[in-house]
Formats: sequence, structure tokens, C-alpha cells
Amino acid sequence: MTYTQNDVALIKTTLAEMIAQAEKLARITADEGAALRNAEIELINQRVKDKRDLVTGLVETDNRFRKQLSQCGYTSNEEIHAFLNRLNYANELEQSWRNYVKIMQRCDQLNKQNSALVNVGLRHTRQAIDFLRSCVGEYADPDVYGPRTKRTAGTNYVIAKA
Repeated sequence: MTYTQNDVALIKTTLAEMIAQAEKLARITADEGAALRNAEIELINQRVKDKRDLVTGLVETDNRFRKQLSQCGYTSNEEIHAFLNRLNYANELEQSWRNYVKIMQRCDQLNKQNSALVNVGLRHTRQAIDFLRSCVGEYADPDVYGPRTKRTAGTNYVIAKA
């Protein structure tokens, strides 16, 4: 498994590009979370599109990075890690790689938080729809109200407070 200084330069450049894309993804995902909390529908839609486009680009860059490494003979994550450690630039590249992984972990965490916000909104919407359907008699749920809007059974739900 051999490599040239040109290989190392390409790897460093690609890794720097991946870090820049990951940082941008983290910013967009954080913006998406703020838009979700503030119910800014147009901004949510724009951030979802931005995120999709950026992830597509990031996948392409990651594939290029892995192709560059495989051309040097390194295909598994263990081989790549060992390769980065053996280089004269080991500290610099290893630190860059750790930085990239850390940013991507942050993106994953933000994405999970955003997903939780979406799921809460969906659950509330489903509850409201179920309640409205039961009020008009579309289906009778004994835990809410009967077709004539009289309490039939189950727990009490506060519809409004004066």
C-alpha cells in the first residue's frame, strides 16, 4: 500500500471540504430546529431542502474521499485510521478526522432533536383530529365524547378554560 505526496494533498483537501460541509449541515440543522420550534413553515421547508442538497453533496465528497483512500489501498475504516496515523501529517489529519466525526455527531444529535419536535407536533395533530372526528360522530371513542357531544366514559379532557 503506497501513496504519494499528491495523494496526501488530495486527501487533506477533501477532508477539509468534508469538514466545511459538515459545519454548514450543523448550522442548517440548528436553523431547522429553531424554525420547527417557531412553526415557521416556509423556513422549515427551505431548511429541509437545503439539508437534502447538502447531504447529497456530502455523500459525494465522502465517496470521493473513500475512493482516494482505496486507490492508495485502504478500504476499511481500520485501514484508513492506521494510514492516517502513519503519515507525516498524522496529528493534523487525525485531528481533522476527529473534528469531522465530532461535527457529524452533533448533526445527528440535532437531527434527532428536530425529529422529536416533529413527532410531538404530529401526535398533537392526530389527537386533535381524533377528538374532532369523535365530536361529529365519525367514530365513537368512549374515552372522549359521544356523537351528541356528551361525555360517555373515560378520563376528563379540558377543552377550554375561562
